[in-house]
Amino acid sequence: MAVRLPLVGIYVIIFVTDVFVFSSQVLVYAFVGANHPSAMRATAMGFSAGIGRLGAISGPLLGG
Repeated sequence: MAVRLPLVGIYVIIFVTDVFVFSSQVLVYAFVGANHPSAMRATAMGFSAGIGRLGAISGPLLGG
């Protein structure tokens, strides 16, 4: 399914998508920081960032 949009429309869609993706990453970090004790907060933050990176790598491979 292909939709032909003018270049400005494509830029607007990319901008809106990036805003939501960035916001969700920030919310995940805030959630992890608020729900883990201080002793393991850095480990939990690194683990969640690592899982996010794996998703960013495998998503295009599997979905693309």
